[in-house]
Amino acid sequence: VTGKAQLGAYFQRGLEAYPDLHFGLENVLWGLISLVLYYTNQNGSRTAEFMELSAAGKVVRVVAHYSA
Repeated sequence: VTGKAQLGAYFQRGLEAYPDLHFGLENVLWGLISLVLYYTNQNGSRTAEFMELSAAGKVVRVVAHYSA
Protein backbone atom coordinates (compact mmCIF):
# COMPACT_ATOMS: atom_id res chain seq x y z
CA VAL A 1 0.00 0.00 0.00
CA THR A 2 1.50 3.29 -1.09
CA GLY A 3 -0.14 6.67 -0.62
CA LYS A 4 -3.35 7.89 0.97
CA ALA A 5 -5.63 6.79 -1.88
CA GLN A 6 -4.41 3.18 -1.79
CA LEU A 7 -4.57 3.14 2.01
CA GLY A 8 -8.16 4.41 1.91
CA ALA A 9 -9.13 1.75 -0.64
CA TYR A 10 -7.46 -0.95 1.48
CA PHE A 11 -9.44 0.01 4.58
CA GLN A 12 -12.65 0.45 2.57
CA ARG A 13 -12.44 -3.18 1.38
CA GLY A 14 -11.84 -4.32 4.96
CA LEU A 15 -14.84 -2.39 6.28
CA GLU A 16 -17.08 -3.75 3.51
CA ALA A 17 -16.05 -7.32 4.40
CA TYR A 18 -16.31 -6.74 8.18
CA PRO A 19 -18.78 -3.90 8.88
CA ASP A 20 -18.55 -4.39 12.66
CA LEU A 21 -14.74 -4.28 12.60
CA HIS A 22 -13.15 -2.82 15.70
CA PHE A 23 -9.95 -3.27 17.67
CA GLY A 24 -9.03 -3.23 21.33
CA LEU A 25 -5.42 -2.19 21.86
CA GLU A 26 -3.71 -4.52 24.35
CA ASN A 27 -0.13 -3.26 24.24
CA VAL A 28 2.44 -1.30 22.22
CA LEU A 29 6.08 -2.44 22.23
CA TRP A 30 8.80 -0.06 20.99
CA GLY A 31 12.18 -0.87 19.50
CA LEU A 32 14.87 1.37 18.01
CA ILE A 33 13.46 1.22 14.47
CA SER A 34 10.27 -0.77 14.99
CA LEU A 35 7.12 -1.18 17.01
CA VAL A 36 4.62 -3.95 17.67
CA LEU A 37 0.90 -3.36 18.12
CA TYR A 38 -0.84 -6.13 20.05
CA TYR A 39 -4.63 -6.00 19.80
CA THR A 40 -7.89 -7.94 19.87
CA ASN A 41 -10.48 -7.70 17.07
CA GLN A 42 -14.29 -7.85 17.14
CA ASN A 43 -14.18 -11.68 17.21
CA GLY A 44 -11.82 -11.83 20.17
CA SER A 45 -8.86 -12.96 18.04
CA ARG A 46 -5.51 -11.55 19.02
CA THR A 47 -3.05 -10.08 16.54
CA ALA A 48 0.48 -8.73 16.79
CA GLU A 49 1.68 -6.43 14.00
CA PHE A 50 5.41 -5.75 13.70
CA MET A 51 6.15 -2.47 11.90
CA GLU A 52 9.63 -1.49 10.75
CA LEU A 53 10.22 2.26 10.52
CA SER A 54 12.42 4.31 8.18
CA ALA A 55 14.77 7.02 9.42
CA ALA A 56 11.94 9.47 8.68
CA GLY A 57 9.60 7.52 10.98
CA LYS A 58 7.46 6.06 8.20
CA VAL A 59 6.38 2.41 8.16
CA VAL A 60 8.35 0.52 5.51
CA ARG A 61 7.41 -3.06 6.39
CA VAL A 62 4.63 -4.80 8.30
CA VAL A 63 4.48 -8.42 9.45
CA ALA A 64 1.22 -9.57 11.07
CA HIS A 65 0.82 -12.60 13.33
CA TYR A 66 -2.68 -13.92 14.06
CA SER A 67 -3.97 -16.23 16.78
CA ALA A 68 -5.69 -19.43 15.71
